[in-house]
Amino acid sequence: MCGIFGSIGGQTLEPSRVERAMSSLAHRGPDSRDTVSLPGVCLGHTLLSIIGDSPIPQPIRSLDGRGALVFNGEIYNYLELMEDDAVLRDICRRRERSDSVVLVEGLRLYGDEFLQRLNGMFAFAYHDLDTGSTTLVRDRLGIKPLFYSRVEGGMVFASETRTVRLLTGLPFQPDPEGFYSYLRFRYPIMSRSFDRRIRQLMPGHLLRVAADGEETAVRWWTNLSAGGFGGSYEDALSEVEALLHSAIELRMRSDHDFSTFLSGGLDSSVLATVASRNKERLDTYSIGICGAEEFDESAFAHKVVEQLGTHHHPYMLGPEEFADQHLAMVAELEEPLGVPNQVAIKVLSRGISETHRVVLSGEGADEIFAGYGRIFLLPHDWELIGHNRGATAGVREKLERRYGKSMPESFMDLFFQRYGYTPHEYAVEALRPWIGSVDGEALRESVEGDVRRLHDALDADTPFNRMLLLFQNLHLPGLLYRVDAATMAHSVEARVPFLDHRLVEFVNTLPIEYKVRPIRPLSELTGLVADEISEVHDIPKVMLKDIGRKMLPLQIVERRKMGFPIPSSFYSQGHPEGAVDYKMWTQRNLELLAEAV
Repeated sequence: MCGIFGSIGGQTLEPSRVERAMSSLAHRGPDSRDTVSLPGVCLGHTLLSIIGDSPIPQPIRSLDGRGALVFNGEIYNYLELMEDDAVLRDICRRRERSDSVVLVEGLRLYGDEFLQRLNGMFAFAYHDLDTGSTTLVRDRLGIKPLFYSRVEGGMVFASETRTVRLLTGLPFQPDPEGFYSYLRFRYPIMSRSFDRRIRQLMPGHLLRVAADGEETAVRWWTNLSAGGFGGSYEDALSEVEALLHSAIELRMRSDHDFSTFLSGGLDSSVLATVASRNKERLDTYSIGICGAEEFDESAFAHKVVEQLGTHHHPYMLGPEEFADQHLAMVAELEEPLGVPNQVAIKVLSRGISETHRVVLSGEGADEIFAGYGRIFLLPHDWELIGHNRGATAGVREKLERRYGKSMPESFMDLFFQRYGYTPHEYAVEALRPWIGSVDGEALRESVEGDVRRLHDALDADTPFNRMLLLFQNLHLPGLLYRVDAATMAHSVEARVPFLDHRLVEFVNTLPIEYKVRPIRPLSELTGLVADEISEVHDIPKVMLKDIGRKMLPLQIVERRKMGFPIPSSFYSQGHPEGAVDYKMWTQRNLELLAEAV
């Protein structure tokens, strides 16, 4: 786990600029740091050592000296890659044991084709001295971040946007579309960032820069289709259980002690249970929020701890510490935060870092197993609206209460209304102090247009599975960036077993009924809207719950999904206690950002 940065082509970076960039990533890699200058490229790296007999500094060269790599992440199946390939095994055995060695040698031998063999999370830059080309690569689902900016004659890249700015020497310049996207949907979506000069490499993509500066973008992994499985539920459940166990066990590979988050919810409880079966003494961590006792899950976490016998570390976060850490995080990232619980994850990661370098986390379970029932059921509400099945006055009243008297004119209009955390009008007005005069409709057309095109490109057997794919491509990268930023602020590597690509690919083939089990058919529920159906007339994440029943108390498995809210009084002085108010949350973040930049 590391921080990476560098330049491709263009002018030679000043040593002072390189040093500032490297120092800005020290929290991502406290063990060692180094740079290498090669013809046409400079590569820099800060190391957090996780796998290997001893820390292996990067940039790392291939055995023949013709390939150079800076790499952030983990290749979990690096041992299998060697075992299955005699040529790769022979080369790697002459070097230190490390996944970075396997990666650089595999890329040297097989080029881009080697990416398909990797099971891991990664963002890296690989330079081929034979061709003079440099390739930036991001993992399939966007677990690890990678940002870049085009400069005169070339490009710079880094794990964080503020490091990119240090490399370019250019000040923060707000991106209207990035901020609009944040205000509406909590994160800059697709390739956007908060800075108009900086883009993020999309998940599952690579960007090759030739020696002459010509760029080639390639999507090396796609996640655009769902459906096709023809087996029974029992067959599917058996395969899912095997893949999940394999994913967790692979992510337990570490030469430093690891831990797990344990909130008391289904996802983290399953992870902790499987991990505890493969580790004699497992440390688990949870955090509670002072003043949010109605959302306190500590009693459920304690039940799991009692059953597993883990060494549990509960933390409580109060308003003063929250305010201090919120300010610190915005200043460190030079970005607004997407959700308040990002601060809580940062505080918890600080505690974990005192004894551990690795933590297992449950991100992705909702996106692949259909945990957001109310929004995944939007196709049902669209049928009520579009086909006038809700002709009775009672149903019309429910729809109008949720969507307004002027009903959405298309399914995607319905989606944006439900998915958006603040309305379009608020986002445009909140932008003015940052951007000045803005064309709100142009912003909406650009940002929403990308989402519409993504939705149209999806190939799913049902509208419900299409919603899952949309969330995996649109929503998930923002959640993963949140976890990466919060944990790596304190040199902690978060691993996400539910996003093992083998598990994601298989679950996406399954019919929606294998993920959300109907208690009553939707055809019998025409008098109800999505809010009234979810977790009442269906069972979301049913496969994960069936796996959980084999290992957890029923009280953990069968309880309703609970969020992780922070009282709005924590970030809005004088505001009464309550669930997250995203208008107030974004306003506070923009205030803190103005102070930071």
